[in-house]
Amino acid sequence: MSKAELRRLCEKHLDLSSADIAELVRVSEELETSSRYEEVDVFIDIFDQVTREAVVVYHKRPVCLPSLYQGNVVGLEANKKNEPGVYRTMTTSLNSMGLYANSQEQRLIKQTVYPIRNDCRTIGVLIVEEAAREPHKRTSLQVEPFFHLEDAILADEINEELLVFDNQGILIKANRAAHLFYQQIGYIGRIQGLHYDNLALDSTTYDFLLYQLERQKHETETVIKYDNYHLSIKKIWTKHDDQLMMIIRDVTDIKNKEAEIISKSVAILEIHHRVKNNLQSVVSLLRIQARRVTSEEAKIALQESINRMLVIAQTHEMLSMQVEDALELKPILTSISHNIERLFTNIQPLTLEIIMTDNIYLMVIRW
Repeated sequence: MSKAELRRLCEKHLDLSSADIAELVRVSEELETSSRYEEVDVFIDIFDQVTREAVVVYHKRPVCLPSLYQGNVVGLEANKKNEPGVYRTMTTSLNSMGLYANSQEQRLIKQTVYPIRNDCRTIGVLIVEEAAREPHKRTSLQVEPFFHLEDAILADEINEELLVFDNQGILIKANRAAHLFYQQIGYIGRIQGLHYDNLALDSTTYDFLLYQLERQKHETETVIKYDNYHLSIKKIWTKHDDQLMMIIRDVTDIKNKEAEIISKSVAILEIHHRVKNNLQSVVSLLRIQARRVTSEEAKIALQESINRMLVIAQTHEMLSMQVEDALELKPILTSISHNIERLFTNIQPLTLEIIMTDNIYLMVIRW
């Protein structure tokens, strides 16, 4: 594969800098001359910002063995639902070791994925692929049952994904929700027996968690975005057996609602700002007209209109500044009464008095 073709694919699918593309070309040149991967298929993938999928930009076929691929897959997408390790490494910048995947030719494979970085960013991934047996044929793995039977039933009833790792970082217990979630993000086969470093979605490694534990940090919680999910990830070290418990909670709906509320709040503020500007524009036009007319009667009429607009503008500004669901009406009514007094000053003197025995609130009731 030529350098020009690799550059063309990089420029087509991703807004990479010239330095980024040069780094990808350098990696491909090293692969061409290296004898390290002579028995496996090796790929370089980048991330398409439009489709949100990985795209193959380089493929080196094995020298000593037949390739796993019959046709040319350069330029094709590596769908995240078929190749979870590619998307995971692209997102977290962590290695993904020996994860099952489905190739573009619908063949079961095993992938080891490494990030390619430049200027402190992951710009692509290096993928090493080999043929794989069906996941259910793995007989050497011994998996513990999830606590006792009562605990297993309880764990499977909760909505959160619950995973327990032993003191070597191997997943030994997982509830039904955890299995289903990892299947949804593309993991093939059982996740039990995988290392934490193959399952972490928040860019942390097991060694880093041990480092935190040494500093008496037994519990951590963070919220991340992974694919289309917003996830709250809580990690707890159990003191009696040095096991790590990880609880994953899908908070996507909550985050989407928060974003919607923020969006609506910004829109409301923009509407208030435009109404205020429009009222000020009307007042300015009336004042210009009042200075131009010669009739005293017309000047008085225009001034009355200006006063009315000022009353509306001031009342609107006061109401727009109220952000609580309960509005206290007393200061609003007091302001309105003062504006009415000012409005009728040119016609006849007017004095208004507000008599209240208690505070009055206008309540917003949600059904």
